Amino acid sequence: MKFKGNRFYLPALMRISALNVRGFADQKPSVTAEEYFELLSALLNQAPAVLNVLAKTGKQNFSCLPLIKTALEEIGCYDFSQELDKIYRGGVSANEIQSFAARFSDFYKRILNLKNVPKSLVGENNAHNPAYINLLKHDLPYIIEQLDCEEAQRKLQILVVDDSALILKSISAVLSDKYKVYTLAKPTMAEMVLDQIVPELFILDYKMPGMSGFDLVHVIRARPEHKDTPIIFLTAEGTAANLSMSLELGARDFIVKPFNADILLLRVAENIVRKKTF
Repeated sequence: MKFKGNRFYLPALMRISALNVRGFADQKPSVTAEEYFELLSALLNQAPAVLNVLAKTGKQNFSCLPLIKTALEEIGCYDFSQELDKIYRGGVSANEIQSFAARFSDFYKRILNLKNVPKSLVGENNAHNPAYINLLKHDLPYIIEQLDCEEAQRKLQILVVDDSALILKSISAVLSDKYKVYTLAKPTMAEMVLDQIVPELFILDYKMPGMSGFDLVHVIRARPEHKDTPIIFLTAEGTAANLSMSLELGARDFIVKPFNADILLLRVAENIVRKKTF
């Protein structure tokens, strides 16, 4: 599969620290977003072959590594580039190579995920947002400036996860005037959703098929950007045991269904905190 650089969502790319999009834009202000995406696509096209070579530690030559080292440097990934240079020059243990391969594989997969916005995610499909596509005509630094302006004015984001469509619609109706509400009926898709957005607050159902709300907390907390993001549990089982477990997992609040709209608004307002998403 060959990738072309015209389907990326820039704000999501900017959340990948290894890419350092802001630093790249500062160093190369003449590069447009479209040109940057083409450079990124060149890296994606070479990455599988490199990962394959690294997986065969001790049996391969590293002749292809300088090509991807150059591709990494062209998009500003200097930390990865330096590590790859050490591997190419030798003197690096098999464990170090495997560690690099694992981190680089995660980096590669995360970028790939940004090319496929989940259809089940209720909210803007920013990958095809006309306003965003129009921004691609401008230089990358200008886009970043515009995003910073939008960041200061945007609605705070909430992700609601519940297997009941009625509950999702009800919560969205209560909160959507003041907040940007995303709803998800399948908790098992949370990883993919969290590659696209960075909510300032989560509202989670307790009992869901495939993955409980308690299980989902571990998925959320595993991400550095969500170590302290507020979580509110919404459940029909308001038992002392559930309340205790919720608090132990780091939830901020606990609302019993059926919920009161005013109480929900109050609890959200008390817990939500603006998180820089770009």
